[in-house]
Amino acid sequence: MPAIAVESGPAAGVVAAALLARQSGRPDLLSFDMGGTTAKASLIRGGQYETTPDYEVGGGSSMSRWMTGTGHPIRMPVIDLAEVSAGGGSIAWVDGAGALRVGPQSAGADPGPVCYGRGGNEPTVTDCDLLLGYLDKESLLGGDLAIDHAAATAAVRKCLADPLGLDLRTAAAAVIDIVNNAMAEVLKIVSVQRGHDPRNFALAAFGGAGPLHAAALAMELGMTEIICPPIPGAFSALGLVGSELKRDYVRTLQPRARVKRRVSSGRHGGSGIPRP
Repeated sequence: MPAIAVESGPAAGVVAAALLARQSGRPDLLSFDMGGTTAKASLIRGGQYETTPDYEVGGGSSMSRWMTGTGHPIRMPVIDLAEVSAGGGSIAWVDGAGALRVGPQSAGADPGPVCYGRGGNEPTVTDCDLLLGYLDKESLLGGDLAIDHAAATAAVRKCLADPLGLDLRTAAAAVIDIVNNAMAEVLKIVSVQRGHDPRNFALAAFGGAGPLHAAALAMELGMTEIICPPIPGAFSALGLVGSELKRDYVRTLQPRARVKRRVSSGRHGGSGIPRP
């Protein structure tokens, strides 16, 4: 049943976040998962994640969660997720009108950001994080991934700073502001638009880039606590291991025909009791 595996990676992250909520004694969390291509958000309440019977595969995303009717519907219970095309590999670019854009195109894992030195030549969110000093200029992954700071600098200058008439750091900061704003809106979708005050929740940030942007998002939403797991990039794998074995069965239930009833007015000895 292929439908069961749809969005299983992001859903597994939410399962892990629910496990974190129960084990940490913080039952109410906002789950924030930022990877290389997208950022996902979900709400954990009382240590349990939310589900929805309405989901579409391949639908267009918007600031009101999903534009229904644009994808393929799945009529089975799924974990309630909202996502946006904003990740570490999201490409920043200048459109024909001279406006700065971020995504939805992504450099992905191959070739990846320019700074990875694997053939990427378009500046990404990760490259801008690097130029702003949020990442080590020499290497990542404990020294296993060498970083090409000069290549990232050249790409941001050529594709963003010069066309916009900005200095290097201002252009990089603008990219981060755009992507953070988009991700804050996704967090609001699963909290404010569901009737919950995000200030009453802790922010569980994971994914390869989640903890890097968590502080700015928490500040935007007025949240005071952030929880980052020890190995955030592998947190969804923990969710897969901790998922319950279950199967949902859905059956169409035809509504019963409505029965017309009349009520006596009580005149001529009527009791006023409804009669079929």
